[in-house]
Amino acid sequence: MLFIYIHGFNSSPESLKAQCFSKLITDNYQHDEFITPTLSDFPEKAI
Repeated sequence: MLFIYIHGFNSSPESLKAQCFSKLITDNYQHDEFITPTLSDFPEKAI
C-alpha cells in the first residue's frame, strides 16, 4: 500500500505532524511505502 501525506500550505514534510505520521507508518507498516511531497506555499504552484 502507498501512503501519501499531503501537508498544508505554510507547512512542509519536516512538520511535527508529518514526522509523527511518518513514524507511525514506518513503525507499523514496514512493507508499505510512505511519501510526503514538498509542495509550494502558493496554490497555483502546488497544483
